[in-house]
Amino acid sequence: MTDPQRPRFGRIVRRHRPTEKQPPSLVSLRPSEIWAVLRSYLGLGRTVREAPIRSPEDLARFLEERASFVGQTSLYGYLRTRAGMRYPELFDDDPFVESINIAKWHVWLDCLSDLSVHAGGRLAHRVPHETPRIGRLMPAFVGGILEATREPVEAGAEFAGHAARVRRRLARTDWLAVGDQEAGFTESPAGLVRGVVK
Repeated sequence: MTDPQRPRFGRIVRRHRPTEKQPPSLVSLRPSEIWAVLRSYLGLGRTVREAPIRSPEDLARFLEERASFVGQTSLYGYLRTRAGMRYPELFDDDPFVESINIAKWHVWLDCLSDLSVHAGGRLAHRVPHETPRIGRLMPAFVGGILEATREPVEAGAEFAGHAARVRRRLARTDWLAVGDQEAGFTESPAGLVRGVVK
């Protein structure tokens, strides 16, 4: 691959490479080795080298990229789990692919909403005197992301209304009440269920 074609992100799933020449069987592995194989297969425990967030532009980029990552891995992971071995066959069905594309964009909006509320709440707790500024910046960041995204063709007719609900949520958020825990993550779990059920 040439450099422009090379993917930006590393592999999500890493294969376990045993030190022995023969591949080990599950019976021959110790429990700690089985756990290492599973963690490697699922992509858990890998080091993610994220660039630090040092500017408002870095935060906006982080929100957009992380919302895409979380939304897609959640939706496709859920579908893969539910469909099992028939997962690849689902993508031969055009109405199914169309509905998944719609769900993908709506889950992305919910993830963007939740991540923005969480990030704004974390900022407000670290610098409470800047809460009014945070209340202006977070909706502006999300507004910029939504304007750059526009209205994707495959997102369905309800995308604009959903984007407006995200903007309203950010406009009325009490940033100091969000907290450092999962209190800001209220939309994405329900959005995943709504996207899959439709």
